[in-house]
Amino acid sequence: MTTVYWLIALVVLLLIEAVTFGLTTIWFAFGCFLAMLCALLKLQFWVQFVVFLVGSVAAILLMRPLAVKWLKLGKERTNADRLIGEIGLVTQAIDNLTGTGLVHIEGQTWTARSDDGEPIEEGAQVMAVRISGVKLFVHRV
Repeated sequence: MTTVYWLIALVVLLLIEAVTFGLTTIWFAFGCFLAMLCALLKLQFWVQFVVFLVGSVAAILLMRPLAVKWLKLGKERTNADRLIGEIGLVTQAIDNLTGTGLVHIEGQTWTARSDDGEPIEEGAQVMAVRISGVKLFVHRV
């Protein structure tokens, strides 16, 4: 009879996950599945519950980081972040020592600095590497 309860819990958790898709209940659904297998093997309820807990925690600790990375959850690129990896044009020579340099990239002009510290002449093509504050760090393409 506990098999039915584990199955109901599994279905409910999967439905919640399907509606929210936040990777919150899927791990407990995995634990329910393991506990349901234990119930099918006629193991005692306390064993089923321990398997549910251990399986759920293990799924959270081991599989969630991989799933978040693979699905790229929790990190939505902002407008500025979208510039990383894009090619731009130096409109004012970049010299980190004098604190000068402008880059036109994706329709915007950014104060720019050379990522490796080397000067970059006006008219050169550069790739955006990172953003720090309001400065775009680039390297020559």
